[in-house]
Amino acid sequence: MKKRIILLTPLKGAELDSLISALQAEDTVVVETLANLVSIARVNDTLIAYGTGVIVPAEILDGLSKPAYNFHAAPPEFPGRDPHHFAVYQSVSSYGATAHVMTKNVDAGEIIGVERFPVTENITPHEILMLANTAMFALFQKLAPQMAAEDLLSSIAKETWGSDKTTRKDMETLSNVDAIIGEEEFARRQRATAWPGRENLMIKLHGNLFALRASEYQAVDYDAWVDFTEDAYTQLLVLAREQGYSFIGYGDLENSSTKKIIWRHDVDFSMHRAVALAMIEAKLGIKSTF
Repeated sequence: MKKRIILLTPLKGAELDSLISALQAEDTVVVETLANLVSIARVNDTLIAYGTGVIVPAEILDGLSKPAYNFHAAPPEFPGRDPHHFAVYQSVSSYGATAHVMTKNVDAGEIIGVERFPVTENITPHEILMLANTAMFALFQKLAPQMAAEDLLSSIAKETWGSDKTTRKDMETLSNVDAIIGEEEFARRQRATAWPGRENLMIKLHGNLFALRASEYQAVDYDAWVDFTEDAYTQLLVLAREQGYSFIGYGDLENSSTKKIIWRHDVDFSMHRAVALAMIEAKLGIKSTF
């Protein structure tokens, strides 16, 4: 029986033609869905998954006499879903693409190739994914003739998968912020979850989730509120302490000549903001009354 390669990929047009050309195989069949794969897979086929979200079940892999390969648009340090978002969140200095043997566990098989590239500062998730796709195709071109001709490619020494395999739940956690988040962490989440035409960043208020639109929260004139920021509040507390005041509660009054402050908050509108102020005070070792 003539050797056949099954290419599992969503690509079409010129991009698909480039993959097929790189394989230099006598017979290549292209499928896009798991249903299509199940209907045509034969025991002697070589299965190659490229840029697909389809998870091939163990019974399909076990039914093949040859190894199956997958191309993952991320380096081994980032197995799992949405790796480009987590790479931006971690401010990586390099990124890449990985080729590996498929197993029943996603992104867990022997690594047969890695293509890496440097990452510039302030890169977006979309930009890093586009570069990873380019690296993935370069890696495919290098390995394609071997995958088409050999039964099993040798793994790369010292290349192992990262221990943290991200899931859809992890992406939800990254995207959902609450009202007491600090400015630095908010900016980090905002950049890491950004995507053209999609509102990933959400805020949790009183048990509800609301999408944050960049055009709305970036247009705020922060200069008009400079005295009502967390930084300004922190500076006010530091100034009071530098002037020799000690912060006490209502029951701590003593007949003493030292300067004291009963620092009181009336919480009328937002428990979230009250907590944010309390966290600032706690870091400074300051006591207040709510």
